Amino acid sequence: HHMFFPPRHNNTFNLTAQSIISYITAHLPHLNPNSCGANGDFRVTNTHVIMKECPFCAKPTNGKVDNFYKLYIQIGGGAYFCHRCGAKGSWFDFKSEIGGFVVDGTTGMTAAPGGGGDG
Repeated sequence: HHMFFPPRHNNTFNLTAQSIISYITAHLPHLNPNSCGANGDFRVTNTHVIMKECPFCAKPTNGKVDNFYKLYIQIGGGAYFCHRCGAKGSWFDFKSEIGGFVVDGTTGMTAAPGGGGDG
């Protein structure tokens, strides 16, 4: 019987668009979870949640339309890819990156202590 997969190898999270947006806005409070659509913080397609501004892009967007909506997050699996800065990874990678952000204005890239929590 080969029906059992250890959780750490299971990349099928069955993430909905709403759960992706909820996670992001919980960690990036300046984004509005209800701001979806043409000019919103998020766009939702059948397959992806698209963020207006990639949190991993080092370069400023300068308000240019063609710099927006480059970060695609896969609905269901959570894999992400930014067509602007090339950041990519799994949903686990995304969560560890986003979860490591500090939003109170202090600088310093301190890594989260410990290794394998599955928050």
